[in-house]
Amino acid sequence: RAAASHTGSIAGMDAAYDAAFKQTRVLRFSRIDEMFDAARAFATQPLPEDGGAAIVTNAGGTGVLLADACELNRVPLARFSTSTIKELEKILPPHASFRNPLDVIGDTDAERYTTALKIVLRDPSVNAVIANMLPTALLDVEEAAEACTRAKALLIEAESWRVVPAENIIAAAAGKCEVYAEARDLRDALSLLSALEKGVDAVVLTAKSAEELRETLRQLKSYAEGFLKLEEAEVVRVQEAGLGDRACVDTALLLSQGEGMLVGSKASLLFLVHSETLENPFIEPRPFRVNAGAVHSYILSSLRGTSYLSELRSGSSVLAVSWRGRARRAVVGRVKIEKRPMLLVEAEASGEAGTVLLQDAETVCLVSPGGEAVSVRELEEGSKVLVHKPGAKARHAGMAVDEFVLEK
Repeated sequence: RAAASHTGSIAGMDAAYDAAFKQTRVLRFSRIDEMFDAARAFATQPLPEDGGAAIVTNAGGTGVLLADACELNRVPLARFSTSTIKELEKILPPHASFRNPLDVIGDTDAERYTTALKIVLRDPSVNAVIANMLPTALLDVEEAAEACTRAKALLIEAESWRVVPAENIIAAAAGKCEVYAEARDLRDALSLLSALEKGVDAVVLTAKSAEELRETLRQLKSYAEGFLKLEEAEVVRVQEAGLGDRACVDTALLLSQGEGMLVGSKASLLFLVHSETLENPFIEPRPFRVNAGAVHSYILSSLRGTSYLSELRSGSSVLAVSWRGRARRAVVGRVKIEKRPMLLVEAEASGEAGTVLLQDAETVCLVSPGGEAVSVRELEEGSKVLVHKPGAKARHAGMAVDEFVLEK
């Protein structure tokens, strides 16, 4: 009765409406969140070109399943031209399928597969290729996949072979085409986005729900590289602070000169503490390490979040930041906490004051506005160092919150 009194009463026979939607290419969604997610996706994606998709497979059964999936998702299949079919007849056995889906037969090798793929890619009616390769003793999947770099973009979808082959394809595709890869979860996405440092151009997340997709995207953003604004601060006080527990953060990266981590006693002002990359007469350089300071200190662990130094452990993430502000994710391999004599350094930048407690040692350095390392033992009133002002004075569980807090 509620439906009868509402515009929902026009539903009538659902089959008729479903048929009309299919004929007019209207996409139908059963949930409001799916509809809005689709609207956002279409607003940011290019429209498909004329033509259709081509399926190239070395297994007839999976080719049929892919064709069914295309029909179910209203993806039109391309019709090969006469010239394309004639070219395929020259390289494929007589019992092969020369239509779409193209079955190059299970005994194919990489040369036959890649030749067929190149022929299909040249067909003007083809705007996308679904390259389905089942690993066999004769087919080198990675070699065949490299042939796909003739296309504008390549989507990698695989079950058993993933990161290492993705690296090979990224290397082969360099400067030739974009490479996309299917990611099953956050770990998968991170591996693919960082393969060969460059990573794939994009990942396709196979999330089970819109909520899972949003959560994965949120976590990916916390790993993203970016740039932070660093500014000059003037040192106003340097004094001995006695013994304290200090933390050395050892990462899985080789850090560069002028690069370090952002650390401080106040969330509103963080000091750029230099890595142990410099040659010195006291000890061998340890370019993976930052002697970051007292265990109570904040450390910037993502573009938006902080951690306490005492919380870090093997497997944690922190940001390595260059003196120009470039930030990149660093995985913590080890944190060493030991009692050492400490120095308190106080500085001011644009009316904001902050402090940091650092080990009193020649090899512990801050960074000057020019990118040079400045030993804490050489600091004095008036010295200039680089700092970052996150813009948030209050933190809860490492995240900025809009509330009053006084740190002093």
